[in-house]
Amino acid sequence: MRLYYKVLILFFILVVSAFIIQMVNFVNAVPAAPSSTCGVTADVLSVVKKQAVIGSFVPSPNGENIISYYDINLDIVGISTYIEERGIYCDDSYTKNVEESNYPIILHEDQYNSTPISEGQRIKARISFGGDEFFHGYFLSGIQIEGILNFYRYNYWQCYNGEGHWEGDENSCKSYKIWESYTKDFCQDKCNENKSKCGVEYFNVYKVCDTIKNENDTFITEEEDESSVVNNTSIIETEGTIICKDSCLLDGKCYPFGYRKSDKFCSDMGSFVDQSKGDEVCENNFECSSNICVSGKCVEEGLINKILNWFKRLFS
Repeated sequence: MRLYYKVLILFFILVVSAFIIQMVNFVNAVPAAPSSTCGVTADVLSVVKKQAVIGSFVPSPNGENIISYYDINLDIVGISTYIEERGIYCDDSYTKNVEESNYPIILHEDQYNSTPISEGQRIKARISFGGDEFFHGYFLSGIQIEGILNFYRYNYWQCYNGEGHWEGDENSCKSYKIWESYTKDFCQDKCNENKSKCGVEYFNVYKVCDTIKNENDTFITEEEDESSVVNNTSIIETEGTIICKDSCLLDGKCYPFGYRKSDKFCSDMGSFVDQSKGDEVCENNFECSSNICVSGKCVEEGLINKILNWFKRLFS
């Protein structure tokens, strides 16, 4: 039994030693071989400030061996080659490597202080894989803030099996990427009849949160011409999923709120609903099949025809 315990203790020491060596290599990384530098356009999903202890596992009393950096989570929407090295190309495969890698996207504190970034921004920047005396990973530099992304209160989505669902309230305020993750979880393994397509068919985010402010502390608003149809209100189509913004999907196109088509109208719930008949409650003309809403009720088409016929007889 003593030999058994000795072997067990020796095995434990070897495992701990291997772990310590890996950690030392991470925090005291040697410079990596040159790698291509890519120019990216990306949406900032999260920014987390972190600290690492350099050259030791115990912080010094004065904090001299502590370094601060920022761990950035990005959704890369565009990529191009800035500097090519070693035959590594800046393309969709590079983007996939960044998204699926366990390596962090690192922004050094001095560069963050020069151009602070935060969740909900769209940026242009340079990204490259490498290592310095402290870290291995993807390094972010040359940041330019392009704008602020909208956050939304509501989301309506539909799966390929025809099942629809809406979620949100006046207190919710989420980016479309967060809403997208909800839809993917809900629609997982929900397929059309022949099982050729599964997951999310489309989703619609709407009602921009009025709590998002710019650097001048003024509200961000969005102006759109709702008289124009079709895909002007669509955010993006990716992996077979159409994402509509403040609109409704029909026949593969995004239509603005209030648009009438085939006795239905695009409601502010993000889907087409039947128009109301005569004497039913309404707020807008487009909610009524007659296209006339008076004093909170739809006017019957028959009544309109009677009035028109009366005028015709009067002036004939």
